Amino acid sequence: MLPRPAPRRGLSLIEVLLALTILVIALAAVSQLVDIGSDHGNRARATTRGTRLAQGKMAEVEAGVVPLTGEATGNFEGDDAAWTFTVTPEPAGPRTCTP
Repeated sequence: MLPRPAPRRGLSLIEVLLALTILVIALAAVSQLVDIGSDHGNRARATTRGTRLAQGKMAEVEAGVVPLTGEATGNFEGDDAAWTFTVTPEPAGPRTCTP
């Protein structure tokens, strides 16, 4: 009987290539997730900024800084010049009090 050859130690080329392929696919997926997360973060930041600007403009309307004689439009000032606003007064519904 012939002696059995000792099992080889280490990794074969196929195993290394398979591991690298899995790594590249995983990195591509993570990269896309980071990109999507960044887009969502930018969108959330813009929504928050727009909401705060709108709340500030509503506070100006309530304080009487912006007259309610007709429709008022314009741009915000400073760093927010890219944002625009439109204030349109509308009659409120009837006031009713229920007991």
